[in-house]
Amino acid sequence: MKIAIPCRHNLVSPVLEEATEFIIVEMENSNYVNNARIDLNGKSPVQKLQYLVDTGVDMILCGAVSNSYINSITAKGLEVVAWLKGDVDEILQAYISGKLNGERFRMPGRKRCRCRHRRANY
Repeated sequence: MKIAIPCRHNLVSPVLEEATEFIIVEMENSNYVNNARIDLNGKSPVQKLQYLVDTGVDMILCGAVSNSYINSITAKGLEVVAWLKGDVDEILQAYISGKLNGERFRMPGRKRCRCRHRRANY
């Protein structure tokens, strides 16, 4: 499984569509196999999404994201866990251990820690 996290320095980028850097982590049996930081500065949100699809990303862990972009992402077959904040490594560890719920990783103003959107089934 490949997970993409939009980042700014080592924190989750606050708005997915505006992110210019992504960390892509390849996982196998809950372990990191490979990770890479990529720069997508100058790319449109559509181009960023297509890059992630072409790279084989399965899931995006992110901060704020518009409903229309979520629809575009899931239509491409990716899963989204949105409205997250915090350190990228801590978010990954929390996801792996099933502890991503809770205020610690919730963006301010969100009643629920995450909003999970499943990939489209075609």
